[in-house]
Amino acid sequence: MDTEEQTPQTGNRSLDLCRRTVTTESFIAEAKEIYGDRYDYSKVEYKNRDHRVTIICPVHGEFQVYAREHLDGKGCPKCEKGEKFLAKLHEKCGDKFGLEQFVYESSTTPVTLICPTHGAFSRLPNSILNSSCGCPECGLQPQREAHAANEAKKRAKQEAAEQAKAQLFAELDERIRLIKRDMQTWLSNPTKAVEKKLGVQNVPWVLYQRLVDARIDDVRYESNARREYRQPFFVEPEEARKFPNYEEGDLLYRFPDEGPNLLFIESHKASPLSFTAPVAPTLAKALSHRECEVMFKGSNLYILFKFSHNWRNMPSMATPVSKLILLPDSYVSIDFETLYAQRVSACSVGLVKYKDGKQVDRYYSLIRPPFEYEGKTGFALTRIHGFREEDLVSERTMRSILPEIEKFVGDLPLVAHNASVEKGCLRDTIAFYGLKTSLKYENIYDTLYLSKDVEKQLDIYEEGEGTHTLDAVCRRFGVSEQHHHNALDDAEMCGNLILAFKAALENGKVVPAQIENVQEPLEQEDQPQEETGLFSFFRKIFN
Repeated sequence: MDTEEQTPQTGNRSLDLCRRTVTTESFIAEAKEIYGDRYDYSKVEYKNRDHRVTIICPVHGEFQVYAREHLDGKGCPKCEKGEKFLAKLHEKCGDKFGLEQFVYESSTTPVTLICPTHGAFSRLPNSILNSSCGCPECGLQPQREAHAANEAKKRAKQEAAEQAKAQLFAELDERIRLIKRDMQTWLSNPTKAVEKKLGVQNVPWVLYQRLVDARIDDVRYESNARREYRQPFFVEPEEARKFPNYEEGDLLYRFPDEGPNLLFIESHKASPLSFTAPVAPTLAKALSHRECEVMFKGSNLYILFKFSHNWRNMPSMATPVSKLILLPDSYVSIDFETLYAQRVSACSVGLVKYKDGKQVDRYYSLIRPPFEYEGKTGFALTRIHGFREEDLVSERTMRSILPEIEKFVGDLPLVAHNASVEKGCLRDTIAFYGLKTSLKYENIYDTLYLSKDVEKQLDIYEEGEGTHTLDAVCRRFGVSEQHHHNALDDAEMCGNLILAFKAALENGKVVPAQIENVQEPLEQEDQPQEETGLFSFFRKIFN
């Protein structure tokens, strides 16, 4: 056996290994001083410091290493890489994972860790270090929570839609029930006292008009809920072909037991109807703001909807030679000014009332808009209308002004120029304050589009930017311009345009309209109600 020479020790094991004679036994003894019983040295055959020795790792098996490097601290390479991985894992996740099943082989071999929440999992080392949570199940948790939140929102939205649909059905049913109740009240005691108590005149025609209006609202304003509401009244084509004026492709709805049987026909065709009962033109005039035509055939009352706007939007369809342009005789023109670009910032409103082609009343009010609201952008439009925030601080809000507007408008249709602005102001301010309104602002006559229809009827073609602004249309139709962007003056200009359109259509050319302004509201004289044959029919139906 080799003997070890006694040489002075420097403390550097690799250098000391060079200066002395080392045997296999002394190498193993020195290695165990460093590593203890971590490795098995049964296959070590020491020759010199630059000779590889075979050492057995209890985890990864045999590995070879230079003798001097092993004494300098180099052990099993796989164990060292595993320790580096664990150091990085500890730096990233702390002591979160259990290591009972951890064995590191290589960067391309999955390692097994134990998550305290989801148990053991196996992934590539780099995948664990590069992921946000290490554990794949933990990483999916935010996605699952987001998915659960989205599902909850969908369920809430669906429930809200169902509630809204149920509320819509209830409101329509209640509206029709009250009208029928008032009709029965009048028929049981047709006196002026009852008429005054009901707040209507010319009963039963006003009540019957309201009844038809309620059904028209249901048929005209499209939505899945409304269509579902009237679905029980749908007449199948096989049966609908038996009714007069039905054409293939029309949708027919029949509401029985409401005065004369109501039949609503939705049609894209311009088939004219003739009025065969003396009372039909009166009812047609009362319903003209609904853009429909009315006729009687026996005990059936037909309401024909003509969706003429589809001809403009669908060039492939045949455009009729002349288009029916319906204009109201009695109406209220409306105009808003806004402090900012957002509709919720309405700061003034003007209303002008017209009855039978004459101006009878006016209303104007400043509005204190909400100065802070979600989505507020841009500067105040002071340069347009002259209002600033400090000018409006002491004014009333829409909450207190809306009842006055409703009282002023009553049951009359609304007229506006570029009506999307007025619709937006009413819709957004009502929603902001959580109000409800009786105003039918979804169906406003728009003089912007009416002017284009009238001009087309008269072969007047004005195209280009700015050719259909309120002041430009007023100049073209001979309506006197006033203080533009003053809400009351704009409302009056807009209302006078309807009169100008009527005059132009009657004369076949643009002529100055004779506009009569009456400052006091007109009072309708009481007229005795004769019990005609149709009145008797009402009595029989509603009794």
